[in-house]
Amino acid sequence: MAVDLFFILTGAVLYLVYSDAIRSHQFDFKRFALNRFARLYPVHFATMVIAALILILGPKLGFAGRPAPYDFGKMILLHATLLHAWGISETGGLNYPSWSLSAEAFGYALFPLLAFATLKMRFALAWSSIFLFSCMFFAQLYWPESQRNLEENLVFTRLENDLGALRIVPEFLLGLTIAKQTRSGLNSPIWFICGVALIVIGFGLNLDAMIVLSFAALIGSAVSANPKAPRILRRMGQLSYCIYMTHALVQIVGFKLIETLFLFEDGAVPVGFVIPLITITMLCAHGMHIWCEGPARLWILSVSTSKSVQPKASRFSPM
Repeated sequence: MAVDLFFILTGAVLYLVYSDAIRSHQFDFKRFALNRFARLYPVHFATMVIAALILILGPKLGFAGRPAPYDFGKMILLHATLLHAWGISETGGLNYPSWSLSAEAFGYALFPLLAFATLKMRFALAWSSIFLFSCMFFAQLYWPESQRNLEENLVFTRLENDLGALRIVPEFLLGLTIAKQTRSGLNSPIWFICGVALIVIGFGLNLDAMIVLSFAALIGSAVSANPKAPRILRRMGQLSYCIYMTHALVQIVGFKLIETLFLFEDGAVPVGFVIPLITITMLCAHGMHIWCEGPARLWILSVSTSKSVQPKASRFSPM
């Protein structure tokens, strides 16, 4: 459910960055889309290629399991076009955490409309909460397996490659409205108390809906307090995307190699090996950030500027 937290956070951050531009009719969607593409796609493409190589060469070299049980060409195409969270395939395939990028792309496409609606709605928070629960209820009715596993209470927060793109919509809107409410003057302690109460209820009763709302309240608390993060946390924030996109690849290769070298059964690697794998993940993420994410982002923006695709600089850019 950390992905649900991220979806809400994305909506809140984008509202704080772009709401003034949208309100004053200065929002440039081309620049917005270009910035988002330059920020996310290079690392996604690089990890997609690495995942494909692991799946192709792994079974032959002994650092991955069985060959992929799906149409490899179709999976490459879906990942390359960010359509792999639309229920088109039965599995996430390749670098499986990247399904959330497909959802993010859908959220970005809807952002101008949702942000404008949020600005115009007087009771935006109540409206988005109703929408959130409506989508969750719809999902629970739509997927028959949820009726056989009602103890999960909320299958909406389990969607990934199976229409995970829909999962972002109510949570993205919830983030937008939380950011709007923080600008209305509701102070940080109130948000924090609500967040703690909701998360206790959510985990205590196993209600995903309450946990999602607790995330929103805690984000509202952080936005209201506007604390200055320590340098180490800012650095972790810079690396967080690369950590997210590389951890599965390290996990796939690392656990398979450990099983092979130490003769462990499949899925029986001792928990102590997690620490070195986390360390390797951090090193890989740092390398991806230094050699791929940063340079590719700057190159894309510089090329688009030279071709006059990117408009003049604006103080509303999240760069």
